[in-house]
Amino acid sequence: MLSLILSAALAQSYSVDFPVKASAPTELPSDHAITASLSFLGIAPGYADQTIASSWSYVKCAIDDESVVVQFTSTVASWPSSWPSSATCTGGGYSLTIHLKDDEAPGALDYDADFVPSAGIFLEAADDQYLSRTYNLPSGGSYTLGQWTGRLSPSVPWTGVECLVNTMDGDPKLQIVVRSDVAEGDGYCVIPHAGSNPPYVIAVDLDRI
Repeated sequence: MLSLILSAALAQSYSVDFPVKASAPTELPSDHAITASLSFLGIAPGYADQTIASSWSYVKCAIDDESVVVQFTSTVASWPSSWPSSATCTGGGYSLTIHLKDDEAPGALDYDADFVPSAGIFLEAADDQYLSRTYNLPSGGSYTLGQWTGRLSPSVPWTGVECLVNTMDGDPKLQIVVRSDVAEGDGYCVIPHAGSNPPYVIAVDLDRI
């Protein structure tokens, strides 16, 4: 199953660097949950959603909406005091080694899991930094699961910015993925609602520093 990360390759073992802020975010309440993730978009077509445990309890892998996702999750209070150099997800004869890298750069840590971006999302990142951020969606919506390219205007796509809705953690979440070569700008995500309800639109402000 994890062979999907490099579906054209013949080897059965893969690896990826995963930057996560190693020190606990003590400026947040101790019971808040934090999540950081990496996504390999659209590389698992036709595969059922599934979760794959890793060798370290703070990290898991998953196939979600035809994408492969690696996710770190912890509350502030239970933040790991020590980190292994890597964690491994194994399934179906294939393995993915996740090399955990301490990343103190701006934007290295996701917002806490209680954050709902009803007034917009501000992303701050160093030049050439890849971002993947996950947010709660407002309650009460019937959100369509899927992936959509961000917009700079109704007629201009924001190429390299992807807006995804997935259910990896139960409730629908909004994940925004920004490629490292995307220039700063102001745009938005358009998330369809099921049926005839109008879409959910959320502003996104990307600042390269």
